[in-house]
Amino acid sequence: STGIDVTGTATMDGLVVESASSGNVVTNLILRNPVSGAIGTGTKIYFSCVAGDNRGSYIESASGASNATYLAFATNTVGADATEAMRIDSSGRVGIGTSSPFNGIDLRGTSATAGNTIQIVGNSVSTLLLGQDADGGVIRGQGGNNALKFYTGGTGDSAANASGSERMRIDSSGNVGIGDDTFAAGKLRVY
Repeated sequence: STGIDVTGTATMDGLVVESASSGNVVTNLILRNPVSGAIGTGTKIYFSCVAGDNRGSYIESASGASNATYLAFATNTVGADATEAMRIDSSGRVGIGTSSPFNGIDLRGTSATAGNTIQIVGNSVSTLLLGQDADGGVIRGQGGNNALKFYTGGTGDSAANASGSERMRIDSSGNVGIGDDTFAAGKLRVY
């Protein structure tokens, strides 16, 4: 059968689907494509800000081999149809810029661009950037004293420097200290 069964109160917010729950997780909405087993079949939620225009963003869930499903997120640029920007595959791997993630988090883009860089910012002061250029991988610390520090040990999921011991530091002048950060002996100091 076809139709809609919504129990709730009419509001000015569009469609509200609500069910009574006393602290339990409930399923309020199911989107289902009745064609099962076919690779590439699924459902999509589309978000558009222009009346009668299919250009916008969407979230899609579809089946792959052996009915393993993925969840894809698509966005668009001005005047273009939406294209996939991120995917979570059936194994829980996240792909950004790729629909076939190889690792837990797989970021793909153009070499040496901001679109292919992971940036971690703390209080808009210091930043850790992970990326690559034509020569290979790049790790860059900037802000604060522009130092890059390496720690080992520590407990739990604490802040990067909340526990553990600093083992090596590269300062803003290129001095490297291993086991010591005073650099009293020149460019490389091993303590």
